[in-house]
Amino acid sequence: MPTYVNDRDERKEVFVAKQLRNFKGWDRYKFQKLPKHDNFDLALMDGRRVVSMIEIRCRDITVEQYLDVYCGADKIIKAKALAIPCLFVVWFEKSNRIGYRIMGDPDSYTVGKNYTRNDPNDNNLTGLYRVEKFNFFEVTDEA
Repeated sequence: MPTYVNDRDERKEVFVAKQLRNFKGWDRYKFQKLPKHDNFDLALMDGRRVVSMIEIRCRDITVEQYLDVYCGADKIIKAKALAIPCLFVVWFEKSNRIGYRIMGDPDSYTVGKNYTRNDPNDNNLTGLYRVEKFNFFEVTDEA
């Protein structure tokens, strides 16, 4: 059975959301967790109005380890279809830094296997985002 999200991943997503809230000054917004199989992890809410969608990745790598991080084309297509900003947020755990950028247009596409899951059919169109184009901030202990 493929593993997409486990309890540890969900705890990390909550940690990243708290970091993002503190860094960006978004404490006036509600971070609404979305169902496991939604295209995004969080909706940033101003009352009942969604102001942004957020996709979070937690990677046990340094910022310098790879040139790109990936996101499935299905999420990118959904982000482009919405009339609100959609953020792609990546925690580079070994560097203790979080990077973010608008999902919009990835820097390139590829088709390939995702080796982080145990799914033989996971060989999809994937957008590649250049790490150097992310905006970064340091993780704090105050989250």
